[in-house]
Amino acid sequence: MTYAPDFTGSVGATYAFRAIGTEVEYAGRLTGPKRMPDYYVERFGRDRWSPTHTTHDLKVTTEFLDVNGPTGMGVEAYVSVENLLDYTQGSPLVDASAPFDRDDNGKPFDTIYTWGPIVGRTVSVGMRVNVR
Repeated sequence: MTYAPDFTGSVGATYAFRAIGTEVEYAGRLTGPKRMPDYYVERFGRDRWSPTHTTHDLKVTTEFLDVNGPTGMGVEAYVSVENLLDYTQGSPLVDASAPFDRDDNGKPFDTIYTWGPIVGRTVSVGMRVNVR
């Protein structure tokens, strides 16, 4: 089936450092090869199968105030990194060498050849306030 991976898998782990109120979370995803549409393979010479790939995310959260404390308010700060290894598939454009040439249907470009991450590593920093 086109665009459906042969297999997928995920793993997650969390560890809490209770003495310092910090939690570390890891998530990983494995995506098997996907069959790509024949049209793009034949017309543009793209690969028939995408490669197997993985993505990894990491998040560290520190709690400053416990929501179960006397005030009923919790405050947490976090740093997260998505796509930790910065894996990307490259250009999703069907014909990256001529992205603005029109195809037979008059479309200026086509980004349908997407099988994996197109955005590299992203880092987020944030704060949460929890109220009981």
